[in-house]
Amino acid sequence: YELLLKANSEHSSVFDNNKGIVILSTELNDELILEGLARDIVRLIQETRKQADFHISDRIRVIIKTEDEKIKEAITTWNEYIKEQTLSLSLEVNVEIGTDFYFKGYQDLTVGIKLIKLQS
Repeated sequence: YELLLKANSEHSSVFDNNKGIVILSTELNDELILEGLARDIVRLIQETRKQADFHISDRIRVIIKTEDEKIKEAITTWNEYIKEQTLSLSLEVNVEIGTDFYFKGYQDLTVGIKLIKLQS
């Protein structure tokens, strides 16, 4: 015989094989959406860092310019995570990006980064 499993809502998915069953909730709430945006912001900062030819261990200052309210909320909510993941000493939103910054425009935001020289 064959057992057919079906997800009980549009926000779940089922995978089964002869070793087990996995049921996954695919519903996105605000918390998950903001976390996903924060991860995207980290990726864009790292991409900008690479294009600026900064070393992966360089400390940076980051400015994000955006009018998107969800992106602003994600930056506010996940500020420490974003700074930690990108080795940013500061992360600011919608302040002037100086001429000494490397910046790159993306779909809904502009990322500006500046190398910070640490005193030894």
